[in-house]
Amino acid sequence: MHPFRYPVTSRDRRHAPAGYYSYPSYLPFLRDEFDYRCAYCLKRETWFPDVIFSIDHLEKQSNATDKICDYDNLAYVCQRCNGWRLAENVNDPIKHPLGEHLQVDAESGMISALTDEGTILIRGLQLDRPEKNQMRANEIKALQALAKHDKAEWKRFMSYPEELPNLAKLKPPTNPKAEKGIANSASARREAGTLEEPYE
Repeated sequence: MHPFRYPVTSRDRRHAPAGYYSYPSYLPFLRDEFDYRCAYCLKRETWFPDVIFSIDHLEKQSNATDKICDYDNLAYVCQRCNGWRLAENVNDPIKHPLGEHLQVDAESGMISALTDEGTILIRGLQLDRPEKNQMRANEIKALQALAKHDKAEWKRFMSYPEELPNLAKLKPPTNPKAEKGIANSASARREAGTLEEPYE
């Protein structure tokens, strides 16, 4: 069990809403897109229910004003990563998975770069700040203890949130992937009994 294993498989985004004039309107889709955790530090909603998650622009708004409401330019991140980010631009972590560049030690929580791009990401996203390393170490120890002594509670912390947005009720101006994307959303799969909770 390694709660800080970065994804290594690239994929196309499952959702493609467009036409909103305010980028926060995309938040329910982004939560599902990024599996209800921060794209950068992998912090999960279930670990910190009181922490506010937000939207980050992969290409900064000051550099790409035409992409402010472009869904493919948006990532779901914790507010701390969003506030501390120094990187000028960041590749889409869906199409360019961070597991190709970053690795977290399963015991200590220390992060290391696998590539030059990884070094840039660690510096630009400040993923090796002392509080980040300590957060990872604390979560690893706590989750290891839960896995050993309280499996049900461990599963709760490692699963999706209990309440998931029903994306079928949302009507963005356009959404060419609506049918397939909504069918593959966590809420639809949970309702159908086919959702595999992300225990790893």
